[in-house]
Amino acid sequence: MGQRKSEDLLLYIAKQAGYSDAREDPEGQKLVVTVPIENTARSQLVFVKTKDTKLVDHDVVTFYAYCLTPSSEAQLHKSRDLVHLLIQNWEMPYGKYALVSDENQTRLAICCDQLLDTLDPEEFDVVVRYVSEYADRFEERLEKDQY
Repeated sequence: MGQRKSEDLLLYIAKQAGYSDAREDPEGQKLVVTVPIENTARSQLVFVKTKDTKLVDHDVVTFYAYCLTPSSEAQLHKSRDLVHLLIQNWEMPYGKYALVSDENQTRLAICCDQLLDTLDPEEFDVVVRYVSEYADRFEERLEKDQY
């Protein structure tokens, strides 16, 4: 599927899932969804975009929410923190923590991949809520609400 068709389909699915504020970023590279966190006044930004790679000829969609912008490159490489994140990757039932280089920055994000061909509004909603909840938990644990 072409990039433009994929982005149009993602926007359509987001709207069908109830995210009426879903929008493309200014460069048209990803979808931006604002997700309210239940029982709080907080919200998270979740980004959705097709990956450049395919899985057995199927388009792959990545959902991600930033949860930390390191103050320096050195902060990214603290081995104790990275080991903790790898342990969290194992313990999480779904998704992963990753370093995402985007917009000339490297940030920590919670991510989850799905096949575009089988993505429906209910699954979109579940993944968006999951990613936003884990990003919010991470920020809450650090006592920072960056995103």
